[in-house]
Amino acid sequence: MSLYNVPALPHLFRINRKTSILPPSSSSFDAQFGGVLPPAQTLTTYHGTTTYYIIKPSHPSPSSSPPRHVVLVHGVGTPAIGLLPLATLLAASSTPTTVLIYDIWGHGLSSTPAETHTPGLFHIQLLGLLSHLQWTGVHLIGYSFGGIIAASFIQFHSSAVESLVLIAPAGLLRRVNQSAWTRFIDFGGWGWGWESLSAKRIYDFLGPGPVEESWQENFKEKGLAAIPRNAVQIWEKENHEGHVASLVSMYRYGGIYDMHETYRSLVERGMDTKTLVLLGETDGFFEKEYMIAELKQLGWMGEVRVVEGVGHNVAGEKTKETREFVEAFWKALAGK
Repeated sequence: MSLYNVPALPHLFRINRKTSILPPSSSSFDAQFGGVLPPAQTLTTYHGTTTYYIIKPSHPSPSSSPPRHVVLVHGVGTPAIGLLPLATLLAASSTPTTVLIYDIWGHGLSSTPAETHTPGLFHIQLLGLLSHLQWTGVHLIGYSFGGIIAASFIQFHSSAVESLVLIAPAGLLRRVNQSAWTRFIDFGGWGWGWESLSAKRIYDFLGPGPVEESWQENFKEKGLAAIPRNAVQIWEKENHEGHVASLVSMYRYGGIYDMHETYRSLVERGMDTKTLVLLGETDGFFEKEYMIAELKQLGWMGEVRVVEGVGHNVAGEKTKETREFVEAFWKALAGK
Protein backbone atom coordinates (compact mmCIF):
# COMPACT_ATOMS: atom_id res chain seq x y z
CA MET A 1 0.00 0.00 0.00
CA SER A 2 1.25 3.44 -0.87
CA LEU A 3 1.99 5.66 2.12
CA TYR A 4 -0.19 8.28 0.49
CA ASN A 5 -3.21 5.92 0.67
CA VAL A 6 -2.97 4.96 4.35
CA PRO A 7 -6.37 5.50 6.00
CA ALA A 8 -6.52 8.01 8.83
CA LEU A 9 -7.71 6.41 12.06
CA PRO A 10 -9.74 8.48 14.55
CA HIS A 11 -7.71 10.50 17.00
CA LEU A 12 -7.76 9.54 20.68
CA PHE A 13 -10.38 11.62 22.43
CA ARG A 14 -9.87 12.59 26.07
CA ILE A 15 -11.81 14.77 28.51
CA ASN A 16 -9.56 16.47 31.04
CA ARG A 17 -6.86 13.95 30.07
CA LYS A 18 -9.14 11.06 30.98
CA THR A 19 -10.62 8.39 28.73
CA SER A 20 -14.01 8.47 30.46
CA ILE A 21 -16.42 10.70 32.36
CA LEU A 22 -16.54 9.64 35.98
CA PRO A 23 -19.85 8.43 37.43
CA PRO A 24 -21.55 10.21 40.32
CA SER A 25 -20.85 9.16 43.88
CA SER A 26 -22.58 6.12 45.29
CA SER A 27 -23.65 8.13 48.33
CA SER A 28 -25.84 10.43 46.20
CA PHE A 29 -27.52 7.40 44.61
CA ASP A 30 -27.97 5.58 47.93
CA ALA A 31 -29.51 8.67 49.51
CA GLN A 32 -32.35 8.45 47.01
CA PHE A 33 -32.64 4.78 46.11
CA GLY A 34 -30.62 2.84 48.66
CA GLY A 35 -31.85 -0.03 50.77
CA VAL A 36 -32.98 -2.52 48.14
CA LEU A 37 -29.83 -3.34 46.17
CA PRO A 38 -27.13 -5.69 47.46
CA PRO A 39 -23.72 -4.10 48.15
CA ALA A 40 -22.36 -2.37 45.07
CA GLN A 41 -19.10 -3.68 43.64
CA THR A 42 -16.90 -2.04 41.04
CA LEU A 43 -14.55 -3.08 38.27
CA THR A 44 -12.16 -0.50 36.84
CA THR A 45 -10.70 -0.96 33.36
CA TYR A 46 -9.18 1.25 30.68
CA HIS A 47 -12.63 2.39 29.57
CA GLY A 48 -13.82 3.37 33.05
CA THR A 49 -15.55 1.98 36.13
CA THR A 50 -18.42 -0.50 36.00
CA THR A 51 -20.69 -0.86 39.01
CA TYR A 52 -22.31 -4.25 39.44
CA TYR A 53 -24.42 -6.22 41.91
CA ILE A 54 -24.56 -9.94 42.66
CA ILE A 55 -27.85 -11.50 43.78
CA LYS A 56 -27.04 -14.80 45.42
CA PRO A 57 -29.22 -17.93 45.30
CA SER A 58 -32.09 -18.12 47.76
CA HIS A 59 -31.66 -21.92 47.76
CA PRO A 60 -28.16 -23.28 48.37
CA SER A 61 -26.83 -25.88 45.98
CA PRO A 62 -27.35 -29.42 47.31
CA SER A 63 -24.10 -30.55 45.76
CA SER A 64 -20.66 -29.22 44.99
CA SER A 65 -21.76 -28.18 41.49
CA PRO A 66 -21.71 -24.42 40.84
CA PRO A 67 -24.98 -22.50 40.64
CA ARG A 68 -26.51 -21.41 37.35
CA HIS A 69 -25.06 -18.06 36.33
CA VAL A 70 -27.44 -15.48 34.87
CA VAL A 71 -26.58 -12.01 33.53
CA LEU A 72 -29.25 -9.34 33.07
CA VAL A 73 -28.51 -6.40 30.76
CA HIS A 74 -30.79 -3.41 31.20
CA GLY A 75 -31.99 -0.97 28.57
CA VAL A 76 -31.68 2.75 27.88
CA GLY A 77 -32.45 5.04 30.80
CA THR A 78 -33.07 3.01 33.94
CA PRO A 79 -29.87 1.36 35.27
CA ALA A 80 -29.45 -2.02 36.98
CA ILE A 81 -31.92 -1.25 39.76
CA GLY A 82 -34.75 -1.43 37.20
CA LEU A 83 -34.10 -5.17 36.70
CA LEU A 84 -33.61 -5.93 40.39
CA PRO A 85 -37.14 -7.37 40.88
CA LEU A 86 -36.65 -9.85 38.02
CA ALA A 87 -33.14 -10.70 39.21
CA THR A 88 -34.46 -11.37 42.71
CA LEU A 89 -37.16 -13.73 41.42
CA LEU A 90 -34.68 -15.61 39.24
CA ALA A 91 -32.28 -15.99 42.17
CA ALA A 92 -35.14 -17.56 44.14
CA SER A 93 -35.44 -20.38 41.58
CA SER A 94 -35.51 -23.95 42.87
CA THR A 95 -32.36 -24.44 40.79
CA PRO A 96 -29.58 -22.54 42.60
CA THR A 97 -29.08 -19.39 40.55
CA THR A 98 -26.65 -16.49 40.94
CA VAL A 99 -27.64 -13.34 39.06
CA LEU A 100 -25.44 -10.47 37.91
CA ILE A 101 -26.92 -7.05 37.17
CA TYR A 102 -24.78 -4.07 36.28
CA ASP A 103 -24.98 -0.47 35.13
CA ILE A 104 -24.07 -0.28 31.46
CA TRP A 105 -21.84 2.59 30.34
CA GLY A 106 -23.25 6.02 31.10
CA HIS A 107 -25.92 4.74 33.48
CA GLY A 108 -26.29 4.57 37.23
CA LEU A 109 -22.86 4.44 38.83
CA SER A 110 -20.84 3.39 35.79
CA SER A 111 -18.53 5.66 33.82
CA THR A 112 -19.13 7.11 30.36
CA PRO A 113 -16.23 6.16 28.05
CA ALA A 114 -15.17 9.01 25.78
CA GLU A 115 -15.82 6.82 22.74
CA THR A 116 -18.61 6.12 20.29
CA HIS A 117 -21.12 3.84 22.03
CA THR A 118 -21.11 0.99 19.55
CA PRO A 119 -22.21 -2.53 20.52
CA GLY A 120 -18.55 -3.52 20.72
CA LEU A 121 -17.94 -1.03 23.53
CA PHE A 122 -20.62 -2.76 25.59
CA HIS A 123 -19.17 -6.18 24.71
CA ILE A 124 -15.86 -5.09 26.25
CA GLN A 125 -17.68 -4.12 29.44
CA LEU A 126 -19.50 -7.46 29.67
CA LEU A 127 -16.39 -9.47 28.83
CA GLY A 128 -14.53 -7.65 31.59
CA LEU A 129 -17.17 -8.60 34.12
CA LEU A 130 -17.28 -12.26 33.05
CA SER A 131 -13.48 -12.47 33.21
CA HIS A 132 -13.39 -10.74 36.59
CA LEU A 133 -16.02 -13.11 38.03
CA GLN A 134 -14.51 -16.12 36.21
CA TRP A 135 -17.90 -17.05 34.77
CA THR A 136 -17.32 -19.22 31.71
CA GLY A 137 -20.92 -20.07 30.78
CA VAL A 138 -23.89 -17.80 31.42
CA HIS A 139 -27.58 -17.48 30.64
CA LEU A 140 -27.81 -14.02 29.10
CA ILE A 141 -30.95 -11.90 29.32
CA GLY A 142 -31.22 -8.54 27.57
CA TYR A 143 -34.07 -6.08 27.92
CA SER A 144 -34.77 -3.39 25.29
CA PHE A 145 -31.39 -1.86 24.36
CA GLY A 146 -29.84 -4.59 26.48
CA GLY A 147 -31.38 -6.99 23.98
CA ILE A 148 -29.18 -5.83 21.14
CA ILE A 149 -26.14 -5.82 23.45
CA ALA A 150 -26.92 -9.44 24.29
CA ALA A 151 -27.75 -10.53 20.73
CA SER A 152 -24.65 -8.92 19.23
CA PHE A 153 -22.49 -10.23 22.11
CA ILE A 154 -23.52 -13.81 21.39
CA GLN A 155 -22.86 -13.18 17.70
CA PHE A 156 -19.15 -12.92 18.54
CA HIS A 157 -18.85 -14.75 21.87
CA SER A 158 -21.30 -17.63 21.64
CA SER A 159 -19.01 -20.00 23.56
CA ALA A 160 -19.57 -17.92 26.70
CA VAL A 161 -23.38 -18.11 26.51
CA GLU A 162 -25.59 -21.12 27.26
CA SER A 163 -28.91 -19.51 26.40
CA LEU A 164 -30.29 -16.15 25.35
CA VAL A 165 -33.49 -14.33 26.35
CA LEU A 166 -34.42 -11.13 24.52
CA ILE A 167 -37.15 -9.04 26.16
CA ALA A 168 -38.64 -6.35 23.87
CA PRO A 169 -35.26 -6.19 22.14
CA ALA A 170 -33.90 -3.36 20.06
CA GLY A 171 -32.24 -3.72 16.69
CA LEU A 172 -35.02 -4.48 14.22
CA LEU A 173 -36.34 -0.97 13.58
CA ARG A 174 -35.35 0.48 10.21
CA ARG A 175 -33.98 4.00 9.71
CA VAL A 176 -35.52 4.05 6.25
CA ASN A 177 -38.96 4.16 7.87
CA GLN A 178 -38.12 7.53 9.43
CA SER A 179 -38.46 10.83 7.62
CA ALA A 180 -35.37 12.46 6.13
CA TRP A 181 -35.84 15.37 8.55
CA THR A 182 -35.84 13.05 11.58
CA ARG A 183 -32.66 11.33 10.41
CA PHE A 184 -31.06 14.73 9.82
CA ILE A 185 -31.92 15.99 13.31
CA ASP A 186 -31.01 12.72 15.05
CA PHE A 187 -27.44 13.00 13.82
CA GLY A 188 -27.01 16.59 14.86
CA GLY A 189 -27.67 18.05 11.43
CA TRP A 190 -24.61 16.14 10.15
CA GLY A 191 -22.34 18.54 11.99
CA TRP A 192 -24.05 21.74 10.95
CA GLY A 193 -24.55 23.09 14.46
CA TRP A 194 -27.77 21.26 15.33
CA GLU A 195 -26.26 19.16 18.12
CA SER A 196 -28.17 20.75 21.01
CA LEU A 197 -31.52 20.36 19.27
CA SER A 198 -30.60 16.80 18.34
CA ALA A 199 -29.63 15.87 21.91
CA LYS A 200 -32.87 17.32 23.24
CA ARG A 201 -34.97 15.41 20.72
CA ILE A 202 -33.21 12.13 21.47
CA TYR A 203 -33.44 12.61 25.24
CA ASP A 204 -37.12 13.53 25.02
CA PHE A 205 -37.69 10.35 22.97
CA LEU A 206 -35.73 8.06 25.30
CA GLY A 207 -36.10 9.90 28.57
CA PRO A 208 -38.43 9.40 31.52
CA GLY A 209 -42.11 10.09 31.79
CA PRO A 210 -43.75 12.01 34.66
CA VAL A 211 -42.86 11.14 38.24
CA GLU A 212 -45.54 10.68 40.88
CA GLU A 213 -45.23 13.13 43.76
CA SER A 214 -45.61 10.29 46.26
CA TRP A 215 -42.85 8.09 44.77
CA GLN A 216 -40.57 8.44 47.79
CA GLU A 217 -43.23 7.32 50.24
CA ASN A 218 -44.25 4.42 47.97
CA PHE A 219 -40.65 3.35 47.56
CA LYS A 220 -39.97 3.41 51.29
CA GLU A 221 -43.12 1.43 51.98
CA LYS A 222 -43.03 -1.13 49.14
CA GLY A 223 -39.35 -1.36 48.19
CA LEU A 224 -38.91 -3.72 45.22
CA ALA A 225 -42.58 -3.47 44.33
CA ALA A 226 -42.33 0.29 43.72
CA ILE A 227 -38.94 1.03 42.18
CA PRO A 228 -39.30 4.59 40.80
CA ARG A 229 -37.81 4.10 37.34
CA ASN A 230 -38.66 7.58 36.08
CA ALA A 231 -37.21 9.18 39.21
CA VAL A 232 -34.01 7.17 38.74
CA GLN A 233 -33.69 8.45 35.18
CA ILE A 234 -34.16 12.04 36.29
CA TRP A 235 -31.52 11.51 38.97
CA GLU A 236 -29.13 10.29 36.27
CA LYS A 237 -29.74 13.35 34.12
CA GLU A 238 -29.13 15.68 37.06
CA ASN A 239 -26.16 13.87 38.63
CA HIS A 240 -24.35 11.83 35.97
CA GLU A 241 -22.31 14.17 33.77
CA GLY A 242 -22.00 11.59 31.00
CA HIS A 243 -25.52 10.16 31.01
CA VAL A 244 -27.15 12.26 28.30
CA ALA A 245 -24.06 11.99 26.09
CA SER A 246 -24.30 8.20 26.44
CA LEU A 247 -27.97 8.19 25.50
CA VAL A 248 -27.32 10.23 22.38
CA SER A 249 -24.42 8.05 21.25
CA MET A 250 -26.31 4.83 22.03
CA TYR A 251 -29.30 6.00 20.04
CA ARG A 252 -27.17 6.87 17.04
CA TYR A 253 -24.61 4.08 17.02
CA GLY A 254 -25.53 1.46 19.62
CA GLY A 255 -27.81 -0.70 17.51
CA ILE A 256 -31.37 0.42 18.08
CA TYR A 257 -31.81 0.45 14.30
CA ASP A 258 -30.84 -1.78 11.38
CA MET A 259 -29.17 -4.66 13.22
CA HIS A 260 -30.82 -7.32 11.08
CA GLU A 261 -27.52 -8.94 10.19
CA THR A 262 -26.91 -9.61 13.88
CA TYR A 263 -30.19 -11.48 14.17
CA ARG A 264 -29.51 -13.22 10.86
CA SER A 265 -26.15 -14.44 12.15
CA LEU A 266 -27.91 -16.04 15.14
CA VAL A 267 -30.18 -17.87 12.72
CA GLU A 268 -27.25 -19.04 10.60
CA ARG A 269 -25.43 -20.35 13.70
CA GLY A 270 -28.57 -22.07 14.99
CA MET A 271 -28.50 -19.87 18.09
CA ASP A 272 -32.10 -18.75 17.48
CA THR A 273 -33.22 -22.17 18.73
CA LYS A 274 -31.49 -21.38 22.03
CA THR A 275 -33.21 -18.01 22.23
CA LEU A 276 -36.50 -16.91 23.76
CA VAL A 277 -38.00 -13.61 22.57
CA LEU A 278 -40.63 -11.93 24.76
CA LEU A 279 -42.70 -9.08 23.32
CA GLY A 280 -45.17 -6.75 25.01
CA GLU A 281 -48.72 -7.03 23.69
CA THR A 282 -49.16 -3.24 23.44
CA ASP A 283 -45.52 -2.18 23.01
CA GLY A 284 -45.50 1.15 21.19
CA PHE A 285 -41.75 1.07 20.47
CA PHE A 286 -41.35 -2.44 19.11
CA GLU A 287 -44.84 -3.48 18.00
CA LYS A 288 -45.39 -7.22 18.19
CA GLU A 289 -46.72 -7.63 14.64
CA TYR A 290 -43.75 -5.75 13.21
CA MET A 291 -41.20 -7.64 15.33
CA ILE A 292 -42.66 -11.05 14.51
CA ALA A 293 -42.74 -10.24 10.79
CA GLU A 294 -39.12 -9.04 10.83
CA LEU A 295 -37.92 -12.17 12.64
CA LYS A 296 -39.85 -14.47 10.30
CA GLN A 297 -38.31 -12.72 7.31
CA LEU A 298 -34.89 -13.63 8.73
CA GLY A 299 -35.88 -17.29 9.06
CA TRP A 300 -36.17 -17.17 12.85
CA MET A 301 -37.03 -20.59 14.32
CA GLY A 302 -36.68 -19.75 18.01
CA GLU A 303 -39.53 -19.31 20.47
CA VAL A 304 -41.37 -15.98 20.39
CA ARG A 305 -43.97 -15.26 23.09
CA VAL A 306 -46.27 -12.27 23.53
CA VAL A 307 -46.80 -11.14 27.12
CA GLU A 308 -50.38 -9.95 27.46
CA GLY A 309 -51.48 -6.75 29.14
CA VAL A 310 -48.21 -4.85 28.97
CA GLY A 311 -46.41 -2.41 26.70
CA HIS A 312 -42.65 -1.98 26.43
CA ASN A 313 -41.88 -2.39 30.14
CA VAL A 314 -42.34 -6.16 30.08
CA ALA A 315 -39.68 -6.95 32.68
CA GLY A 316 -40.90 -4.26 35.10
CA GLU A 317 -44.67 -4.56 34.90
CA LYS A 318 -44.97 -8.31 34.27
CA THR A 319 -42.05 -9.50 36.35
CA LYS A 320 -43.61 -12.72 37.63
CA GLU A 321 -44.86 -13.68 34.19
CA THR A 322 -41.43 -12.95 32.72
CA ARG A 323 -39.79 -15.18 35.32
CA GLU A 324 -42.25 -17.98 34.50
CA PHE A 325 -41.59 -17.73 30.76
CA VAL A 326 -37.83 -17.70 31.29
CA GLU A 327 -37.74 -20.64 33.68
CA ALA A 328 -40.02 -22.70 31.42
CA PHE A 329 -37.68 -21.92 28.52
CA TRP A 330 -34.62 -23.00 30.52
CA LYS A 331 -36.36 -26.21 31.57
CA ALA A 332 -37.33 -27.05 27.99
CA LEU A 333 -33.81 -26.25 26.78
CA ALA A 334 -32.28 -28.54 29.41
CA GLY A 335 -34.59 -31.35 28.32
CA LYS A 336 -33.48 -31.25 24.68
